[in-house]
Amino acid sequence: GDQAEQFIDPSKNAFVEVYASKMPQGTTLEYICDKWEERAQEKNLAYAQQRISSADYDIKGAQAVLRSYEGAVAGVAFQSYILFCYHKDTAYVVIGVFPKKLSGKYVVSVKRSVLSFRFIEP
Repeated sequence: GDQAEQFIDPSKNAFVEVYASKMPQGTTLEYICDKWEERAQEKNLAYAQQRISSADYDIKGAQAVLRSYEGAVAGVAFQSYILFCYHKDTAYVVIGVFPKKLSGKYVVSVKRSVLSFRFIEP
């Protein structure tokens, strides 16, 4: 998808990115989640190597799924929260990542930031 926004913690230890992609009508949220995960694992993204949890959410009346992942690269372990949402033929993926060793500092704020995603209707 196309990156719409990126927010980086001033310490550069955590970030949140928002992606949006037009999808064919009838695309399911489950398809979006599973396809993204499949591609992330093919690319060996350090923050999405192993799914830890998955939960259903509602974002202003639209179905959403929040998944958490872990992974590592070059000896550095990462944790992430990824929100998947499908609204008006557009898939949204909101990714929040931080080093696992700093989870005490970032886990709440990154998860809260990812879950704060809302649609702005014209």
